[in-house]
Amino acid sequence: MGKAVCLLGLLSAACALAIACGSTSEVGDAGKEKDASGERDSKTADAETIPDASLDHAHPMPDAPLDAGRDSGEGGAAQSIAVPMYVDPSMTSEWEQVYDAAPIVKLLVANPDSGPGAKSQVPAYTAAIASAIKAGETIVGYVDTGFTKLSLAEVEGNVDTWYSWYPAIEGIFFDEVTSDPADGMGYYKTLYEYVHMHTGAVVVLNPGTIPDSSYMDASDILVMFEGPYASYADGGYPDANPSWVASYDPFRFWHLVYGAATIGDMQNAVTLARSRSAGYVFVTDEDASGAYQEIVGGGYWTAELTAVSSP
Repeated sequence: MGKAVCLLGLLSAACALAIACGSTSEVGDAGKEKDASGERDSKTADAETIPDASLDHAHPMPDAPLDAGRDSGEGGAAQSIAVPMYVDPSMTSEWEQVYDAAPIVKLLVANPDSGPGAKSQVPAYTAAIASAIKAGETIVGYVDTGFTKLSLAEVEGNVDTWYSWYPAIEGIFFDEVTSDPADGMGYYKTLYEYVHMHTGAVVVLNPGTIPDSSYMDASDILVMFEGPYASYADGGYPDANPSWVASYDPFRFWHLVYGAATIGDMQNAVTLARSRSAGYVFVTDEDASGAYQEIVGGGYWTAELTAVSSP
């Protein structure tokens, strides 16, 4: 989620609107990205490269997207959109669509190749990260954990690569997160502390389902659902949240819903997410295979912005 970076300075006051966290499902796979250049024809990016911000660029815990004081009922917007932005940044029109949707879109996840990539820094991603930050969105980098099957050293190495190649990145989205605390709690707590060595970093965990409450201590945003609309609307999410959810700001939680084929389905998914205490939501009409590879546009996107921003 850019899966949203706060404008430091001017937007800081406005950004006091919202800083909280959201999350996904047991499938917890937020669509591991293949090299985007192999997925689809790309337009030539003619945007000039924007230099990396330095690591000392004091990303405070994003005052807007993660503000625990953001209220769902008393004058504040009820929700924000958080986007798994697994789109090649050479597809400039889709990135610009997301930048233009700030401040409703607050959080983005960048994913060059199921992580930071294996080859080298990509100037187009440097520019995309800088543009998201300029728009006032928080942008974090994708890192796979393989349901704890990947060693901590390997995962921490990918975190290091993100911060080395893209110093302006504002945190990490950990995917394929096991929901079993016996297997995962120590592992993810270690990663949480590792990422938080970077001042103001945001840590998102994606188990894709409701995990044990202890996972709140290893994340800033927790993905509590990731799955198809049919499941989300009909039994795939419990009728009531566990009691511990009520102790946290809704912006600690994020729901990802794909396959919502119509605008009516999308609006219902947004309403359900709000009733289920998800401050962050993303709904798309794409199926699982393409849910995060492109951003729906037109009337569907406009209607989603309206649905999410309505009190």
